[in-house]
Amino acid sequence: MSVVDEPDALRGISMREFVAKFQTDGFVIVKLQSLIQQTTVLREQFEASFQRRFTDDVNRNRNLLKRFAELPGTARLFLHPDIEIMVRELGVVEPVFCGPIVTHYTSHDVTGNSFGLPFHQDWPSMGSSRNSMVVWFSLTDAGADSHSLVVLPGRHMEGLLPGRHTERGYVLDPIDKVGEILQIRAGEMLIMSAFLPHKTFVNPHYEGWKMSLSRRFDDLSNREWADRGFANAYGTSVDRELYRSW
Repeated sequence: MSVVDEPDALRGISMREFVAKFQTDGFVIVKLQSLIQQTTVLREQFEASFQRRFTDDVNRNRNLLKRFAELPGTARLFLHPDIEIMVRELGVVEPVFCGPIVTHYTSHDVTGNSFGLPFHQDWPSMGSSRNSMVVWFSLTDAGADSHSLVVLPGRHMEGLLPGRHTERGYVLDPIDKVGEILQIRAGEMLIMSAFLPHKTFVNPHYEGWKMSLSRRFDDLSNREWADRGFANAYGTSVDRELYRSW
C-alpha cells in the first residue's frame, strides 16, 4: 500500500515513487491534511442534516444520499487544486469530470442492507478515456475492522477483464483471489485506475456504517476517446410527471 504524506505529495519529493506505485499497483492512497479537514466537516454535516433524517423508508434515505452528493461542500472537495495536480502526475493530461459524484453507503441497516458489489471495474460504467481515474474518499475509517474496499493490485494492466453487464455495473466473472482489504483513514484519498478490479468489503460483525464519495476524472487529450467523439455512458432524465404524485 502506498500512502503519501502532505509534504511529499505537494512538493514532489517522492513523486517518482508515487507514480511508480500507481503504475504497478493501480492505486495510491494520499494523506493531505486540508482534505482531511474538509471531509471532517462533511461528516459532521452528513450526521447532523442527512443521517438524522433517515427513516425506515429506504427510497427516502437514498434520496437523502443523493442530496448529500450535491452539497456545495461535497463539490468543493473534488475541486481541491492538489487533486488535479496529482491526477495529472499520474497520467491524466487534461482532466475533466466524467459523471456525477457518487455516494457509497455501507451498513447493515435498511438503507445499506448489508449490500456490497462483487469484483468489478469502473471503466465500462462510462466507456470514456482509457486512462481515466477514480478519486475516492471515506468520511469514516475504512478497513478490515469496519467496511472498506478490496482490490486486486496490478490487475488494471490487463485491461477489461471477462465479466457481464448488470444494472449495478460491469461485474467480473468469478475470481479465486482474496485481494487486499484497503486500510484508509477518514479523509485520506484513494486514487485508482478505472480498470482496477475492486469490490465492497462488508464486515458482518461491524455495527457501524461507512460513507464514501467518489468521482471520475477523464482525459480530454486521449486520442482514442476523441475518435469516439468524447462520448460517455452517463445520461440524465427528467421525470416531468413527478409533481403529479404530490
